[in-house]
Amino acid sequence: MEVSSMLTNGAVVVAVQGEVDLYSSPKLRHEIVYWAKKKILSLIVDLDAVTYMDSSGIATLVEGLQLATKYGGRFTIARPGSSIQEVLKFAHLDKILPIFNSVEEALKTPDSELIRAASRPATTIPRTPAGRTVITNNGKAF
Repeated sequence: MEVSSMLTNGAVVVAVQGEVDLYSSPKLRHEIVYWAKKKILSLIVDLDAVTYMDSSGIATLVEGLQLATKYGGRFTIARPGSSIQEVLKFAHLDKILPIFNSVEEALKTPDSELIRAASRPATTIPRTPAGRTVITNNGKAF
């Protein structure tokens, strides 16, 4: 599984690729917890390239939602494929977690104006603990 983060319009998009299972979900959890500790106002998890998710992946998403809710942030899912949508429905996450067809749609929700107003300049967002490069919406990497 690969995980990358990108700052765009004041939100952090965590893009996930591959299988999210007991072995790999700690990597996703680490990324989500990292940004939640920074109190990013909007965390969007892009599941477009996820091919499989088990209960540990579901637990990771629930934890992300709980963390964001504690500090008044938003935690949303974008672009889950049909098999991942089925998993989310089976776990009833579709009833408690905002799920969008695109990252752009998640960014355009009513809260997005608050997110943009409160966003910091990209240079103040640090690298993730694992040293992953964060790419901003202006194309600069740091």
